[in-house]
Amino acid sequence: MNEETHHDHPRSSRDLIWVWLCWLGVAVLLYILSLGPVAMLVEKGFIPTGSRTSQLVGTIYQPIEWAASAIPLLNRPLGSYLHLWAPTLYDSKGHEIRK
Repeated sequence: MNEETHHDHPRSSRDLIWVWLCWLGVAVLLYILSLGPVAMLVEKGFIPTGSRTSQLVGTIYQPIEWAASAIPLLNRPLGSYLHLWAPTLYDSKGHEIRK
């Protein structure tokens, strides 16, 4: 029998850094995109405004709100994305509708 040997090359630390950076990028992207479904839950009343849950959600997503207000290029795309999930809270241009 002819046995083929398969040599696994150990990953270098440089490869592992890239793997971790990719996973970190995926986690950040999922964090940002999860704001849409949360906005829909607020719009539908599943997360009542002024409740402890609402305060916790506000604290969790505060960095995204800060980034959108500090970086003008993020404000409109993020607002437009939120309009897709919660059209009564955000207009088609991405501005928050004040009640």
